[in-house]
Amino acid sequence: MIFIIAWRNIWRNKSRSGVLIASIITGICAGIILTGIMMGMYGQRQDDAIRNEVSNFQIHTKEFKTDNDPRFEIQNSESVLNIISEYKEVRALSGRVIAHGMILTAGSSAGVKINGVVPQDEANTRGLNAKITEGSYLERDKHNQILVGEKLAHKMQMKIKSRVVLTFEDIHDNVISASFRVCGFFKTTNPSFDETVVYVSKKNLAELLQTKNEVHEIAVLLKNKEDAESVISRTKKQFPDLLVEDWREIAPEIGLMIDMGAGISKVVIVLILFALAFGIINTMLMAMLERTYEIGMMIALGMNKAKLFMLVVLETVMLVMAGTPFGVLFSYLAVSFFYKHGIDLGQYSKGLESFGMSHIIHPQVSLSQYMQILFLVFITALISSLFPARKALKVDPAESIKK
Repeated sequence: MIFIIAWRNIWRNKSRSGVLIASIITGICAGIILTGIMMGMYGQRQDDAIRNEVSNFQIHTKEFKTDNDPRFEIQNSESVLNIISEYKEVRALSGRVIAHGMILTAGSSAGVKINGVVPQDEANTRGLNAKITEGSYLERDKHNQILVGEKLAHKMQMKIKSRVVLTFEDIHDNVISASFRVCGFFKTTNPSFDETVVYVSKKNLAELLQTKNEVHEIAVLLKNKEDAESVISRTKKQFPDLLVEDWREIAPEIGLMIDMGAGISKVVIVLILFALAFGIINTMLMAMLERTYEIGMMIALGMNKAKLFMLVVLETVMLVMAGTPFGVLFSYLAVSFFYKHGIDLGQYSKGLESFGMSHIIHPQVSLSQYMQILFLVFITALISSLFPARKALKVDPAESIKK
């Protein structure tokens, strides 16, 4: 019976209830869509970092990770690559020879990380061949080719077929200088990465470093990122002498950025619900003041305080929850639409690119986030009902009936 009375009381003033429900729908839509945009931005940054920069996890020797010395190769790396390639969760992997040195042109120089790669393996792991903006991708059997980031090329005024000199130390601490010809420029979503990384043939770089057939780094890309924890754990057990790190350990700044984004989205939701709470309290207090006589009569006729308290709480919660499904539905449709078509923030592209983010945002909200928002809305309704319910309990039956 108390549920029926509470539901009828909600619609006694349709316009007031309608305005509050519209506010709830708008607030929930705003909160979920803003959350979707933020999670889409940071989710894309994570996916881009995994796909373009660090993969799901990488393998090095502990000494190489500390010193970046080319002497510290992964021993029997071919065997390690073959074993990991047999994992059913693995999509692609790439063994890289790494050197840190300088790139020099006639008029400028810059510090770079030199990646010696097998072109097809790197194409499968980083999709590097799809990021060529000018020129061509590395050819397997062509010597002394170099692939340079578009930003670095612009900074050093390089052109396709320009000659550049790479200078670095080999495994015997000898300074090596070698001439390479630029075959192409690439561009990822992270300009900082493009400015500090160059690619050459693994065979060329290994000959210069005198590392024979071993590699310094193995990057592994998985079919599903959810499998990362189990695959990394298995790899660590299989190769206990090697350092196996996931993308968060390799690029902690990206992990911190994503965690901050998730935290900020929760703060936004809480602030929106906090503002809604004042509207709910105001609406319910007005309803209680208008019904002072009615409340006094119910108390005089024997309604105990517990039932009266429950009635007001139910009215508030039911009013809020009447608008919640529509808010969730509309926001779900909006997020689904923009996830498919994207939101173009081209006017902010330079600022977003400085953080390694694409200007096309695809909002995404997980099922768990929808559930968290529903829970927060319910808690907001419950807390908002306490003050009006307390006000109703203070009504003096004798005084209210006289009015």
